[in-house]
Amino acid sequence: MVESSSRKLMLEKGYFYPELWTQVFTRLPVKTLLKLRCVCKEWRSIIDDPYFAFVHLTYSNNNCKDTHLLLLEYVTWKRQQWTMLEYNTLRRTIEFLDLCEFGSFDVKGYVNGLLLIINEYEFCGNDGNIILWNPSIRKYILLPQCPLLPLGSGLEVVADMEFGLGFDHLSNDYKVVAILYPVPEDGSQSQPITLVEVCSLRKNCWKSIQDGTPSLDCWGPQVLLEGVIHWLGFNSDTYDRKSCQIVCFDVSHEVFNYIMTPDNGDDTNPTSTSLIVSGESLAILDAYLSRVCIWVLEEYGVVESWVKRYTMDLQYYRFFHLKKNGDLLFSNRDGAQLYNIKTRCLKNAERIYPEHWHFVDTYVESLALLKGVDV
Repeated sequence: MVESSSRKLMLEKGYFYPELWTQVFTRLPVKTLLKLRCVCKEWRSIIDDPYFAFVHLTYSNNNCKDTHLLLLEYVTWKRQQWTMLEYNTLRRTIEFLDLCEFGSFDVKGYVNGLLLIINEYEFCGNDGNIILWNPSIRKYILLPQCPLLPLGSGLEVVADMEFGLGFDHLSNDYKVVAILYPVPEDGSQSQPITLVEVCSLRKNCWKSIQDGTPSLDCWGPQVLLEGVIHWLGFNSDTYDRKSCQIVCFDVSHEVFNYIMTPDNGDDTNPTSTSLIVSGESLAILDAYLSRVCIWVLEEYGVVESWVKRYTMDLQYYRFFHLKKNGDLLFSNRDGAQLYNIKTRCLKNAERIYPEHWHFVDTYVESLALLKGVDV
């Protein structure tokens, strides 16, 4: 009776129990939640809870209408700009503050609205900023210095370096993986050992992966699917499509595996090969001049389930993004184009020329890094 009276009194005064506020807040956009954090301590506590961030992201992903794109483009050779685009028209809707204090950078991963960005030129020296940035809340964190940089003893030249960003569903943690392919100081032609480090956002530290490091050069951009980071892997001597495999890094168990790519049955190497996601499946886009093929892995990890699902003739310069509804965004001499691989309908985005576009992906709102540094 006392509890019932208390509930009645709270409702009469307009109060909700915390679990009811959580249900209400879960359905609100990030911009509104940032304002609500300033209303009272109780609301701030709910919104700042990492579990709420996970619940909000899950709801957003399940109910996302996939209507906007996140774009990184070069304004000048040393200045970049982030923009949000309306998907169907590619019209600019929001321009984000850039990260000019870190200079020019490259995008190495994009997960749950969180970007992994790396200084492009700093890695030629002894330093290098590794940054996680959430554009929807304008906050970032600078990861600890990677043990692979500055370069250790016996390493004089970095032949190649790749990064990846993934989400560990078992520990509710974001992880960054760094892969270094060194060249021995003595100039030996023997195959050097690949070095791998993994950084946990929750633990804020790096740890070395000693066993099962990849023997192939990982080639971005990455694709995250089934809790696994995927890259195209090539033999460093040939970079031949026929020797190409998919390098897989299981984020939760921190182990590497491989998936064989489909045999295209052609002696001609593609002029362009990309790793993409088609629907909910891993896929490869092979382009031979104007002929474009999309192979889909119908059952994850089963090499025999590769199927050449789509074949089309397109005049293209560069491919950017494949949307869940089948819209393929690419560019040619007429500017930006949208081609639906299912309906075979081509749409031209008038007067939009993406020659300076560097990165394009679906825009996702997230509360990750809520306690990070303001941009």
